[in-house]
Amino acid sequence: MKTEIMIVLDEDYTVHKGFYDRIKHEILDGLHVLQPNVEYTAEKLCGPMLWGSLKRGESPLAGRCIADMVRKGVLPLQFVGCEHLSPKRYILNSIN
Repeated sequence: MKTEIMIVLDEDYTVHKGFYDRIKHEILDGLHVLQPNVEYTAEKLCGPMLWGSLKRGESPLAGRCIADMVRKGVLPLQFVGCEHLSPKRYILNSIN
């Protein structure tokens, strides 16, 4: 019997850890190409290959995962404007 690990996001959404990690690693791997003071959506952060591979209903879940990672400090990004707007936009954290 296979045990699946779930992650609880805001508003009691749950996601498989493997999906969460796939989104996280794709974004972390692409951080070196992000520009300071440029706004990015979840789609841009995930990149065309990952975003295009998402099944129906997975893109909003990917967006929720990214917002969760930003709130928890897992990704070096911050919200642009109100974090409750959709689609959310992100910029790199400023380095001081």
